[in-house]
Amino acid sequence: MPVKKNHYAEYPDDPNELSESVRLQMAHDDYLDHNTSKKTKSIRKCAREHRIVYETLRDRINGAKPKEQDIAAR
Repeated sequence: MPVKKNHYAEYPDDPNELSESVRLQMAHDDYLDHNTSKKTKSIRKCAREHRIVYETLRDRINGAKPKEQDIAAR
């Protein structure tokens, strides 16, 4: 079942007010939601919609860990 566009209730609707890590997570969720169903959405389109660098989103989709998680593991 696809998730609503802004399913992060604690954050405002304006993407300019969200931190980059939150926008990255939203873009990642958006990509996964669309590509697990019959609809497809490109990484580039998700990155553009959520104002995230394409390479960063691509790396996250391919398994890169978030910075916070990587630093905590050290």
